Amino acid sequence: MGTWPEGEVYRYDGGETWTNIGRVGYEREIMAMALYNHKVYVGALPMANVYRMEGGGFSFVGNLDNTPTAVLRRVWSMAVYEGKLFGGTLPSGHIRSLQAGAMATCDRALPSGWHHLAAVRDRDRLKLYVDGRLTATSCPFNAADYDLTNSQPMLIGSGAHTPFHGAMSDLRLYNRALTESEIARFMA
Repeated sequence: MGTWPEGEVYRYDGGETWTNIGRVGYEREIMAMALYNHKVYVGALPMANVYRMEGGGFSFVGNLDNTPTAVLRRVWSMAVYEGKLFGGTLPSGHIRSLQAGAMATCDRALPSGWHHLAAVRDRDRLKLYVDGRLTATSCPFNAADYDLTNSQPMLIGSGAHTPFHGAMSDLRLYNRALTESEIARFMA
């Protein structure tokens, strides 16, 4: 939650407990917030700046509205769609987007029941298949920019918002990109 006129961010810790995370730059009001790529982003007034929460504080990401005639500019809203973070501004009405990393997402709820999901990295694109059909493809990216090497254990079902609640069956990992026909065969 963000405040006015202090420009502070608070985290809800349950019950009646809120923790003050701190003030965001020199901002006066936190207008919009979004969770994107496992990071909290905040949009503010009076300069329409965006900040990202990192460690114990906030780092400046950018300015979304530099209309010279406006005394007050604000990032009024934020939303995540198709792997990008969008910010809407006032008074200019601009909508800007940010993409951090490469993503292919299914931005709709799946009906209840079992579903077959396949995520594929094929050279410079990510592809997501739901029940054998290609649902999303990322924008092209330079694969060398995404070194996934690390010493941490792989966590499956641990998402940015909440952990997965449900059951998984026949989970498979491959060291190559599967073809569309292989995905259809595995689904059957």
